[in-house]
Amino acid sequence: MSTIMPDRHSQAADFLSTHPDYRVQGRLVPVTHFHVADPLSSSRIGVAIDVETTGLDRETDQIIELAVQRFRFDDRGRIIQVGMPRVWREDPGIPIDPKITKLTGLAAEDLAGHSINHAMAVDILSSADIIVAHNAAFDRPFVDRRLPAIAGKPWACSMAELDWLELGFEGRGLAHLVSQCGWFYEGHRAENDILALLYLLSHGLPDGETLLAKLIVLISTEK
Repeated sequence: MSTIMPDRHSQAADFLSTHPDYRVQGRLVPVTHFHVADPLSSSRIGVAIDVETTGLDRETDQIIELAVQRFRFDDRGRIIQVGMPRVWREDPGIPIDPKITKLTGLAAEDLAGHSINHAMAVDILSSADIIVAHNAAFDRPFVDRRLPAIAGKPWACSMAELDWLELGFEGRGLAHLVSQCGWFYEGHRAENDILALLYLLSHGLPDGETLLAKLIVLISTEK
């Protein structure tokens, strides 16, 4: 039986990671699951979501990029299946502030003629037992206004509802939290942010539970 040998970059990373003066991070890559499904365990559907907008005003600003990714998780809060990411850009019909372009990388020409696939977005979000965003207080008002058909679905906020300090983390920013888990990614694009969110939710804690499991317990307690 042949053995796949690690490449020299992996070997170098493994070598550096054993030294206390170095911390090695890996780039986030798409996955189909984080844990193997237990055939005896029940499961539910979640949707990770992120938006990029023309600004911060939930009443007047508009979504310019919407990303959703469906996932299935078991009763232990382990992500056992990850669907394809769906990303839509939308032309707001107004000039894009240069600061927004600098932040998101999206200029008016990138958005011209594009629109959210309303039917597909509603279908995906309607199937969710829970919708998870890393800043739901920001994302949810924009989504509810753009897709009123899914208003009333249960949401969870991984940023605000978890006690990150108690869990052994510093700060609450998605990129910073992911970095503390040992990964890095290119932020401020909706598709990258939902992938980072899934990695974060799947992260195992010293007590054996995932961050998603902790979040689910908190949401259940609040009901």
